Amino acid sequence: MVDQYIFSGSLPENASTYVTRQADDELYEALLQGQFCYVLNSRQSGKSSLRVRTMSRLGETGVECASIDLSSISIQTATQENWYADLIVKLIDSFALNVDFKIWWEQNQLNSPLLRYSNFLSNILLAEVQEKIVIFIDEIDSVLSLNFPTDDFFAFIRSCYNQRVDNPEYNRLTFCFLGVASPSSLIQDKNHTPFNIGKAISLKGFQLHEVEPLEKGLRGKFSNPQAVMQGILWWTGGQPFMTQKLCQFMVEESEKENPRSVEQVVRSRIIENWESQDDPEHLRTICVRLLIDEQRAAKLLGLYKEILQKGEIIHTNRTEQRELQLSGLVVKQQGKLKVYNRIYQSVYDLSWVDQALVNLRPYGEAFIAWINSDCQDSLYLLQGEKLQNALKWAKNQNLSYQDYKFLDASRELEKCKTELKLQKEKQDRQIVEQNFFNLINRIQDSSYLVDYKVWCENFLRDRLYIWLWLAFIIILSFTLRDIYGLFFAFKELANLPEVLRIQRLVINISLILIIVVFFGLYKTKFGHRHPGRLFLGASWSLGLASQLFATIRGFAMADTISWSLLFLSQAIFIPVRWPLHLLSQLGILVYYFAVNTALGLKTPIPDHPEIYNSTFILYIFWFCIICNFGVYLYDKKHLSEIKLKKEIHLFQSVLYHDLY
Repeated sequence: MVDQYIFSGSLPENASTYVTRQADDELYEALLQGQFCYVLNSRQSGKSSLRVRTMSRLGETGVECASIDLSSISIQTATQENWYADLIVKLIDSFALNVDFKIWWEQNQLNSPLLRYSNFLSNILLAEVQEKIVIFIDEIDSVLSLNFPTDDFFAFIRSCYNQRVDNPEYNRLTFCFLGVASPSSLIQDKNHTPFNIGKAISLKGFQLHEVEPLEKGLRGKFSNPQAVMQGILWWTGGQPFMTQKLCQFMVEESEKENPRSVEQVVRSRIIENWESQDDPEHLRTICVRLLIDEQRAAKLLGLYKEILQKGEIIHTNRTEQRELQLSGLVVKQQGKLKVYNRIYQSVYDLSWVDQALVNLRPYGEAFIAWINSDCQDSLYLLQGEKLQNALKWAKNQNLSYQDYKFLDASRELEKCKTELKLQKEKQDRQIVEQNFFNLINRIQDSSYLVDYKVWCENFLRDRLYIWLWLAFIIILSFTLRDIYGLFFAFKELANLPEVLRIQRLVINISLILIIVVFFGLYKTKFGHRHPGRLFLGASWSLGLASQLFATIRGFAMADTISWSLLFLSQAIFIPVRWPLHLLSQLGILVYYFAVNTALGLKTPIPDHPEIYNSTFILYIFWFCIICNFGVYLYDKKHLSEIKLKKEIHLFQSVLYHDLY
């Protein structure tokens, strides 16, 4: 019968689900031969269960064993004296020695705590216990938290081995260390370390040919228990804690009506929401091991990220690699480091690593963004106060290669910017001597054209209003003349055809109405925003009204006087934007020449029926040229004035900047 799978704490020595590994025989044989051994591996990897089973096997051969769990001894408040005293007391209890500890301890008060411990082993333990002795010291990494150095303790363990030459009794005494630490972290003095004379026992994950005790618990519950076991190992990589836990989950799953697959159970009960489902703690233990030391966490995370991205890296036995192995997250296989199993790879994926790095570093987000840009985008590099704060923080940190690369790149960028700033200041000083020439170049900027355009719009808007009033007055005077002529004949109008005398009054009244309309448009938002369009509209309306009337009546009419007054008044009162004047004139003249010619219309004057002659054309041509050229000259003159004012303003600005 198979016991319930046990994945919390040590397995009892008679547990049916205990998996015998290669390490079991290696440790047993080595200790039986009197070799000093140490099992230094990650937590929950089966070290304590291995110790329990090995103590049982050694006991069957007559070897006396004792186990000292250093985590059960008060660490934070322990002094060197009471720590060694606790070790001795535990040995007395384990071997049931007939010793009054209190009396013995007081009798040896003149000796140092370590010497008392040495005397106890040689004078009491080896004297009263005649069999082989193996002392297991579990949780050896607890010594790292003691308030006093422990190098002497490990040097003493080494001396016990060295004394075998002079004192054969020490051949019966053997030690075995178990814990989560690397030999280099336990003792600083490499000349007195016991680890170079001891045997390292490597704990590997469960292999398929070793897990028959676990597979037994699946028989009768699954049609193919071996396939289920293979699926479990595929996910756990043989990690003892995870393998035992997943076996128990699958047993529970087999009792359901529709049991799920191994993958479904792994994802739903382990990977998804792993922080809340991690009971008893295992995944969180790994996380704490990685992040507890902020000075080294960045380097460990960087190394782990490299393994994730590459799949595996060459094992070089660097300190960071050993620490990452002790976290349990990675494992050494065939000279390479890789993630221990697929569960860890799913929980601690790249996104988790990136977020952990962001939380860890004060410059985390910028660092990740820079790495994601293949270390190319300088926008993410640190500058100014952020860089100084980051360098201050990094001073006492043990960072990854990429961290140092990021900070070096930030420093280089800051250095370049500082040099550029100094160079710019030097150039600025040189610019003072060249301000006049630079001023000329800066005047080429189109800002004065913008100023001129704004001035033109305002000038055109103001003068257009005056011009409309002038046009109104002029047309009104001609209208009054025509009204008067209805009752009292004018001699100069006597020869005009009747149709023209009647048309003249109608046209003038129409023109007055047109001007009234444009007065209304002038007051609108359209008139305020587009004075140029209003100018063209008023010009064409006044200039084409008489022509449209004549076209409708079937004859052509060249209103030379009206056109002259129109073009001349515009040139005098609105002498800006000569292209507008040209468009105004072309619209009227093109209509007269093109439309009348196309329709074959003639003037109503019998003596001169033709619509144009050379004198008329020359008159109109030169009249328009003179008006437009005058506007152009005024335009150019005012543009020069604005340019000069801008130049003076810029010169004053530069001068003020240089002086102050």
